[in-house]
Amino acid sequence: MAYSSTAPARMLVTGGMTGKGNIYAYESTEDSSDVAVTGYFAGCGDGGRGNANVGMKIGDIVMTVASTDASQPGEVIAHSVIKSTIDQATTAAATAYNYSFDVTISAT
Repeated sequence: MAYSSTAPARMLVTGGMTGKGNIYAYESTEDSSDVAVTGYFAGCGDGGRGNANVGMKIGDIVMTVASTDASQPGEVIAHSVIKSTIDQATTAAATAYNYSFDVTISAT
């Protein structure tokens, strides 16, 4: 499966004035190991222009929460953002340089 921008990760705690160390929560029917794959959080990285941008940065914490449809309902696992990779669809000025940052979180 894939990240759902219709039920996006949401920031729970800000890291203060520096903006480092924000804490996010993401509820999914997928197991924690399924979301801890390269680029799962497509477009969630800070600075992108996509509609999935929730502002995640390297060093932030992501709490994955298993919904009642998951194999282990209610399981909560803490991960850290370890990578943010640009996903540039086009560089055409007519499309306003459409790009986003795909985020990868640590494994459990």
